[in-house]
Amino acid sequence: MIAKSIRNSRGAVVVLALASCFLLACQAQKEPLEADGLTEFATRYAAAWSGQDPVAYAAFYAENGSLRINDGEPSIGRAAVEQTAREFMTAFPDMVVRLVEVRRAGDIVEFHWRWTGTNSGPGGTGNAVDLVGFEEWTLGDDGLILKSQGHMDDAEYQRQLTAGTEPCSESWLQMVEQKLSTGDGQGHGPDLGSSEWRSVVEFKLGIRGNPGVPDRVSEEWCTYIDQAMRGMVE
Repeated sequence: MIAKSIRNSRGAVVVLALASCFLLACQAQKEPLEADGLTEFATRYAAAWSGQDPVAYAAFYAENGSLRINDGEPSIGRAAVEQTAREFMTAFPDMVVRLVEVRRAGDIVEFHWRWTGTNSGPGGTGNAVDLVGFEEWTLGDDGLILKSQGHMDDAEYQRQLTAGTEPCSESWLQMVEQKLSTGDGQGHGPDLGSSEWRSVVEFKLGIRGNPGVPDRVSEEWCTYIDQAMRGMVE
């Protein structure tokens, strides 16, 4: 009887210990990353941005994670995040993202960065950019990014990207095409600089039919479009 009681007691202790370990493990999984863990995660994230491997970069996101830059259209889902990264990496083959600072603000993690690179990809302007900004992360229990809201000075980005690119020049036309993409995604589209192309550009900017838009064959049209892309006209 005593031996049986001892065995039962030992069994209860083992079960209690296992249950305690399980609860502690679950709690540890849900606890947010500490400062050292965040820095290590952010360092690897910056390296992935710089690594010309969009698949490796997208792996930092949850399967249903999202990435949005300023008030642009969000990339929702890991595949969409991968495609967005691929577009940046193609446009800036030498891009480097450096970690400046990472800090927690309540449930949000702020990843502050410095981004440098040359827009030497297809249709690029050949200009270099050097910008700072930050992303606001919402992390899941598994430590992956559920949501990233990026913040950068788009006006400064456009200024650096197009510096020395005169409206109506060949490099300017290519820059507009790269930004607005007038084709159908299948390799078909209007000839660069043609009247049809300029009509599509107006449509993409939401200004087709506006009375203030200059004649499409004029240099004033190019200047107007350049200002429209910089958000300087209504």
